[in-house]
Amino acid sequence: MQPRMLIRRSLALIIDWVLVAFITTLFMYPFVRGHTDQIRFSSSVFSALCWQSTTGPKELVQFIENKPLSDLIICKKKPFFFFDNGLTAKLIYNATVKKSGGLTVTSSTNITIDIDDKGMPINTVSPQGFITLALLIIASAFLLFTKHGQTPGKSIMGLRVANISRQAALSREFWRFAPLIPIMLFTALPNSILQTLLQNFWVFTLVMITTMVFTVWYYIYPMIRWTGVLRHDKITGTHVERS
Repeated sequence: MQPRMLIRRSLALIIDWVLVAFITTLFMYPFVRGHTDQIRFSSSVFSALCWQSTTGPKELVQFIENKPLSDLIICKKKPFFFFDNGLTAKLIYNATVKKSGGLTVTSSTNITIDIDDKGMPINTVSPQGFITLALLIIASAFLLFTKHGQTPGKSIMGLRVANISRQAALSREFWRFAPLIPIMLFTALPNSILQTLLQNFWVFTLVMITTMVFTVWYYIYPMIRWTGVLRHDKITGTHVERS
Protein backbone atom coordinates (compact mmCIF):
# COMPACT_ATOMS: atom_id res chain seq x y z
CA MET A 1 0.00 0.00 0.00
CA GLN A 2 2.79 2.41 0.86
CA PRO A 3 4.55 2.16 -2.56
CA ARG A 4 1.19 2.87 -4.22
CA MET A 5 0.88 6.02 -2.14
CA LEU A 6 4.35 7.10 -3.26
CA ILE A 7 3.38 6.56 -6.90
CA ARG A 8 0.18 8.55 -6.42
CA ARG A 9 2.11 11.41 -4.82
CA SER A 10 4.66 11.42 -7.64
CA LEU A 11 1.93 11.51 -10.30
CA ALA A 12 0.14 14.31 -8.44
CA LEU A 13 3.36 16.37 -8.47
CA ILE A 14 3.87 15.77 -12.19
CA ILE A 15 0.30 16.93 -12.93
CA ASP A 16 0.74 20.11 -10.85
CA TRP A 17 4.13 20.86 -12.42
CA VAL A 18 2.84 20.43 -15.98
CA LEU A 19 -0.14 22.70 -15.27
CA VAL A 20 2.09 25.44 -13.85
CA ALA A 21 4.63 25.04 -16.68
CA PHE A 22 1.81 25.53 -19.18
CA ILE A 23 0.71 28.71 -17.37
CA THR A 24 4.23 30.15 -17.30
CA THR A 25 4.67 29.32 -20.99
CA LEU A 26 1.54 31.32 -21.86
CA PHE A 27 2.71 34.15 -19.59
CA MET A 28 6.18 34.29 -21.17
CA TYR A 29 5.05 33.90 -24.78
CA PRO A 30 4.48 37.65 -25.43
CA PHE A 31 7.95 38.41 -24.02
CA VAL A 32 9.73 35.63 -25.94
CA ARG A 33 7.98 35.99 -29.30
CA GLY A 34 10.27 37.97 -31.56
CA HIS A 35 12.76 38.55 -28.73
CA THR A 36 14.66 35.23 -28.54
CA ASP A 37 17.93 37.19 -28.72
CA GLN A 38 17.21 38.40 -25.17
CA ILE A 39 14.87 35.92 -23.44
CA ARG A 40 14.00 32.30 -24.07
CA PHE A 41 11.90 29.49 -22.68
CA SER A 42 13.87 27.19 -20.42
CA SER A 43 12.70 23.94 -21.98
CA SER A 44 14.05 23.23 -25.46
CA VAL A 45 13.60 19.49 -25.74
CA PHE A 46 12.54 19.53 -29.37
CA SER A 47 14.57 20.65 -32.39
CA ALA A 48 12.46 21.67 -35.36
CA LEU A 49 15.45 21.63 -37.71
CA CYS A 50 19.20 20.99 -37.42
CA TRP A 51 21.96 21.38 -39.97
CA GLN A 52 25.73 20.95 -40.00
CA SER A 53 28.58 23.29 -40.81
CA THR A 54 32.35 23.13 -40.55
CA THR A 55 32.94 26.76 -39.65
CA GLY A 56 31.28 29.73 -38.00
CA PRO A 57 31.90 33.39 -37.12
CA LYS A 58 35.13 33.96 -35.22
CA GLU A 59 33.05 35.38 -32.33
CA LEU A 60 31.45 31.94 -32.02
CA VAL A 61 34.51 29.77 -32.61
CA GLN A 62 36.48 31.69 -29.96
CA PHE A 63 34.47 29.84 -27.29
CA ILE A 64 36.59 26.73 -27.89
CA GLU A 65 39.83 28.74 -27.49
CA ASN A 66 41.57 27.81 -30.76
CA LYS A 67 40.97 24.09 -30.32
CA PRO A 68 40.33 22.14 -33.54
CA LEU A 69 36.64 22.39 -34.52
CA SER A 70 35.38 19.00 -35.67
CA ASP A 71 31.74 19.84 -36.33
CA LEU A 72 29.22 22.62 -35.88
CA ILE A 73 25.55 21.73 -35.49
CA ILE A 74 22.98 24.52 -35.59
CA CYS A 75 19.46 23.79 -34.36
CA LYS A 76 16.21 25.70 -34.33
CA LYS A 77 14.86 24.90 -30.90
CA LYS A 78 11.31 24.34 -29.72
CA PRO A 79 10.28 24.22 -26.06
CA PHE A 80 7.90 21.65 -24.59
CA PHE A 81 4.86 23.51 -25.88
CA PHE A 82 6.33 23.96 -29.38
CA PHE A 83 6.74 27.74 -29.45
CA ASP A 84 9.78 29.11 -31.27
CA ASN A 85 12.81 29.33 -28.98
CA GLY A 86 15.61 30.66 -31.18
CA LEU A 87 18.78 29.05 -32.48
CA THR A 88 21.61 27.20 -30.77
CA ALA A 89 25.05 26.19 -32.04
CA LYS A 90 26.72 23.02 -30.78
CA LEU A 91 30.48 23.21 -31.23
CA ILE A 92 32.16 19.78 -31.26
CA TYR A 93 35.94 19.83 -30.84
CA ASN A 94 38.92 17.75 -29.75
CA ALA A 95 37.51 14.73 -31.57
CA THR A 96 39.73 11.65 -31.44
CA VAL A 97 39.34 8.15 -32.81
CA LYS A 98 40.98 5.21 -31.07
CA LYS A 99 40.99 1.59 -32.09
CA SER A 100 41.16 -1.05 -29.38
CA GLY A 101 41.00 -4.57 -30.68
CA GLY A 102 37.95 -4.76 -32.91
CA LEU A 103 36.36 -1.65 -31.41
CA THR A 104 36.57 1.90 -32.68
CA VAL A 105 36.04 4.48 -29.97
CA THR A 106 35.30 8.11 -30.83
CA SER A 107 35.51 10.79 -28.16
CA SER A 108 34.98 14.53 -28.32
CA THR A 109 34.11 17.62 -26.30
CA ASN A 110 31.23 19.92 -27.07
CA ILE A 111 29.69 23.19 -25.94
CA THR A 112 26.28 24.65 -26.85
CA ILE A 113 25.87 28.39 -27.41
CA ASP A 114 22.75 30.48 -28.06
CA ILE A 115 23.09 32.33 -31.37
CA ASP A 116 21.11 34.83 -33.44
CA ASP A 117 19.95 34.46 -37.05
CA LYS A 118 23.44 35.48 -38.28
CA GLY A 119 25.21 32.82 -36.22
CA MET A 120 26.61 35.31 -33.73
CA PRO A 121 26.72 34.32 -30.03
CA ILE A 122 24.17 36.15 -27.89
CA ASN A 123 23.61 36.62 -24.17
CA THR A 124 20.14 35.30 -23.34
CA VAL A 125 18.30 34.52 -20.11
CA SER A 126 15.95 31.59 -19.49
CA PRO A 127 14.05 32.28 -16.26
CA GLN A 128 11.11 29.98 -16.91
CA GLY A 129 12.36 27.17 -14.66
CA PHE A 130 12.69 29.46 -11.65
CA ILE A 131 9.37 31.23 -12.39
CA THR A 132 7.64 27.85 -12.67
CA LEU A 133 9.09 26.65 -9.38
CA ALA A 134 8.22 29.89 -7.54
CA LEU A 135 4.66 29.86 -8.87
CA LEU A 136 4.30 26.17 -8.02
CA ILE A 137 5.33 26.82 -4.40
CA ILE A 138 3.00 29.82 -3.97
CA ALA A 139 0.02 28.33 -5.85
CA SER A 140 0.30 24.94 -4.12
CA ALA A 141 0.48 26.56 -0.68
CA PHE A 142 -2.58 28.70 -1.43
CA LEU A 143 -4.60 25.77 -2.75
CA LEU A 144 -3.60 23.45 0.09
CA PHE A 145 -4.96 25.96 2.59
CA THR A 146 -8.09 27.02 0.69
CA LYS A 147 -9.03 23.68 -0.92
CA HIS A 148 -8.85 21.42 2.13
CA GLY A 149 -5.32 20.14 1.52
CA GLN A 150 -5.65 19.52 -2.22
CA THR A 151 -3.99 20.79 -5.38
CA PRO A 152 -5.32 19.79 -8.83
CA GLY A 153 -2.83 16.92 -8.96
CA LYS A 154 -3.73 15.64 -5.51
CA SER A 155 -7.44 15.98 -6.29
CA ILE A 156 -7.07 13.90 -9.47
CA MET A 157 -5.03 11.26 -7.64
CA GLY A 158 -7.43 11.16 -4.69
CA LEU A 159 -5.03 12.58 -2.10
CA ARG A 160 -5.03 15.37 0.45
CA VAL A 161 -2.63 16.90 2.98
CA ALA A 162 -4.10 16.43 6.45
CA ASN A 163 -4.22 19.06 9.21
CA ILE A 164 -2.93 21.86 7.01
CA SER A 165 -2.79 25.50 8.16
CA ARG A 166 -1.81 28.68 6.33
CA GLN A 167 1.68 28.71 7.84
CA ALA A 168 2.18 24.96 7.45
CA ALA A 169 1.07 25.08 3.81
CA LEU A 170 3.67 27.67 2.78
CA SER A 171 6.39 26.07 4.90
CA ARG A 172 5.59 22.62 3.50
CA GLU A 173 5.80 23.73 -0.13
CA PHE A 174 9.00 25.69 0.47
CA TRP A 175 10.77 22.73 2.04
CA ARG A 176 9.29 20.39 -0.56
CA PHE A 177 11.27 22.16 -3.28
CA ALA A 178 14.09 23.76 -1.26
CA PRO A 179 16.96 21.80 -2.93
CA LEU A 180 15.67 22.78 -6.38
CA ILE A 181 15.61 26.55 -5.69
CA PRO A 182 19.39 27.13 -6.12
CA ILE A 183 19.40 24.88 -9.20
CA MET A 184 16.63 26.89 -10.86
CA LEU A 185 18.33 30.15 -9.87
CA PHE A 186 21.49 28.87 -11.55
CA THR A 187 19.66 28.07 -14.80
CA ALA A 188 18.09 31.55 -14.76
CA LEU A 189 21.50 33.26 -14.95
CA PRO A 190 22.46 35.03 -18.19
CA ASN A 191 23.92 32.67 -20.79
CA SER A 192 27.35 34.35 -20.69
CA ILE A 193 27.70 33.65 -16.96
CA LEU A 194 26.53 30.06 -17.38
CA GLN A 195 29.11 29.40 -20.08
CA THR A 196 31.89 30.83 -17.90
CA LEU A 197 30.88 28.59 -15.00
CA LEU A 198 30.50 25.52 -17.21
CA GLN A 199 33.98 26.00 -18.67
CA ASN A 200 35.52 25.86 -15.17
CA PHE A 201 35.50 22.07 -15.21
CA TRP A 202 36.61 21.25 -11.68
CA VAL A 203 34.40 23.81 -9.95
CA PHE A 204 31.42 22.75 -12.05
CA THR A 205 32.08 19.05 -11.41
CA LEU A 206 32.40 19.59 -7.65
CA VAL A 207 29.16 21.58 -7.52
CA MET A 208 27.33 18.97 -9.63
CA ILE A 209 28.50 16.04 -7.49
CA THR A 210 27.61 17.85 -4.25
CA THR A 211 24.19 18.77 -5.62
CA MET A 212 23.50 15.23 -6.81
CA VAL A 213 24.50 13.65 -3.49
CA PHE A 214 22.39 16.11 -1.50
CA THR A 215 19.41 15.66 -3.84
CA VAL A 216 19.60 11.88 -3.56
CA TRP A 217 19.77 12.13 0.23
CA TYR A 218 16.89 14.63 0.37
CA TYR A 219 14.51 12.99 -2.10
CA ILE A 220 15.54 9.49 -3.16
CA TYR A 221 16.70 7.98 0.14
CA PRO A 222 13.32 8.52 1.91
CA MET A 223 11.64 6.86 -1.08
CA ILE A 224 13.91 3.83 -0.82
CA ARG A 225 13.39 3.65 2.95
CA TRP A 226 9.71 4.51 2.54
CA THR A 227 7.87 5.09 5.85
CA GLY A 228 4.93 7.07 4.47
CA VAL A 229 6.50 10.51 4.79
CA LEU A 230 9.13 12.50 2.91
CA ARG A 231 11.59 14.98 4.41
CA HIS A 232 9.35 18.01 3.95
CA ASP A 233 6.57 16.07 5.71
CA LYS A 234 8.84 15.49 8.69
CA ILE A 235 10.05 19.10 8.79
CA THR A 236 6.53 20.56 8.74
CA GLY A 237 4.71 17.84 10.64
CA THR A 238 2.25 17.15 7.82
CA HIS A 239 1.24 13.94 6.09
CA VAL A 240 -0.58 12.92 2.93
CA GLU A 241 -3.60 10.62 3.04
CA ARG A 242 -6.31 9.32 0.74
CA SER A 243 -9.16 11.80 0.32
